[in-house]
Amino acid sequence: MNCSLSLVAVLSLIILQAPSQGKPAQYFIGRVTFTGSPDRHTDKILRKTSASIEKGSIYSTNRLNSTIRAINKMGMFERVTR
Repeated sequence: MNCSLSLVAVLSLIILQAPSQGKPAQYFIGRVTFTGSPDRHTDKILRKTSASIEKGSIYSTNRLNSTIRAINKMGMFERVTR
């Protein structure tokens, strides 16, 4: 009997806007939360994979897309989308 485990990883970001004072607005990552990871080992892997979008870093759509691709490449979870 073949049995495969299908995990779901939900990446939640809280984005904060810095005061701009006449400059283009910059957005920062306020919090990164993963839900659906069943154990500490999996959570640690997810955090390592998503290191470029850690708390306090400047928000970047490219970094977010890169992180989503990396999580999907792991093959441990159902497909992650935006």
